[in-house]
Amino acid sequence: ELGIFFCETPLPLDDLDGIAKLASQSPVRIAFGEMQSHHSEFYDLFDRGGIQVGQPDVGRVGGLMEALKVCDMAAERERIIVPHCWKTGVGIAATMQMAAVTPHCAYIEFLPAAICASQLRQKLTLTDPEFIDGTLALPDRPGLGVDVNWECVEQYNYEKVIAENPHVKKMIAELRSPMGPSHDLWKAAGAYDQGSAAGAAAVSSGNPWVAKPAL
Repeated sequence: ELGIFFCETPLPLDDLDGIAKLASQSPVRIAFGEMQSHHSEFYDLFDRGGIQVGQPDVGRVGGLMEALKVCDMAAERERIIVPHCWKTGVGIAATMQMAAVTPHCAYIEFLPAAICASQLRQKLTLTDPEFIDGTLALPDRPGLGVDVNWECVEQYNYEKVIAENPHVKKMIAELRSPMGPSHDLWKAAGAYDQGSAAGAAAVSSGNPWVAKPAL
């Protein structure tokens, strides 16, 4: 009655039985897929979960070729594609190209840079697609049709960010180190398991990975 096109990610991604039950009974299409990092993960969503709308994110699923594999999977099953995309102008440009060759792509996600808080969304490209009457016009320039702002790339260069932010440097070091029982993350998890929020807080003090643990 309200014309809702789909319901996006209404359940945890690993609850395939719940997704299947909901998709089979819901009067509204069920959509999933924005967090998947490989096309093979969509087999479960389409075939076991029974979702009606696949949402590959070009920047997460592995690039245009992986995203197009998801589109082909959807076509074979007569499902719809509505890709997840809003994070950067580069990702949006790539998604527009994918949508242009995908007849069963109903919409794409688009958040204008002017109303987005993300600095990468605002600055990574020098131009933004024009959104007119609900449509985005494909660029007629080479490649993806956007100009990259290399000053922004340099600003967010990962080596520079690590060097200038000691907390980030510590996080990277911890990711690369073995996570044995003496690791802060294990200590915080153990404290929470034993019902000691204060103990976990003490362990996580100054550690950005576990400052707000959801364990």
